[in-house]
Amino acid sequence: MEKNYTSSQPKPDKKNPSRKECEEIITRILNAEITERGRNMQFRNSRDFLPYFESLYPASDSLTKQVQRALRNLSLAKDSSGFLIINKNAKQIQRDSEITRILSSSTAPVLFQTSTPVFLEMESPMKEYMYELLSKPNALSSLYTTVLSSSNGLLFYSENAELLLKAIQNRHPAL
Repeated sequence: MEKNYTSSQPKPDKKNPSRKECEEIITRILNAEITERGRNMQFRNSRDFLPYFESLYPASDSLTKQVQRALRNLSLAKDSSGFLIINKNAKQIQRDSEITRILSSSTAPVLFQTSTPVFLEMESPMKEYMYELLSKPNALSSLYTTVLSSSNGLLFYSENAELLLKAIQNRHPAL
């Protein structure tokens, strides 16, 4: 009588997995780790994956080397603690680190915590012209922190939204 085996349980006489199979298993393990914990806090190198592989395949030096090859071929980036990162490449990690470094060294206050967004709907040709005018010092500059062009209008962030709204509603000369 032959036993039924699931796809995640190889037959006992099965040889070591191919490098490609190892890569797929490592990817699944890391994706499961991220799904479960939000980030990888367990796997740093091939040795950390071996208990899982040895539970599926006979332990051997060739299995260890195959897992090492697969991990090397995946070329996974590592975070600052040395844990493997599946969903970012080395350039993305470097960019994230640089952003973190710049933000941590910044002494500028975050002004948008108390700012209120105010949206002014406008047609496209007029919107670009208005944005250009508002980007330079003008009579309304003191009423908003910044103005952004959006797909169908202008978005202001203001510390004093009521005054900005009144100026807009009263058709301020700058508008």
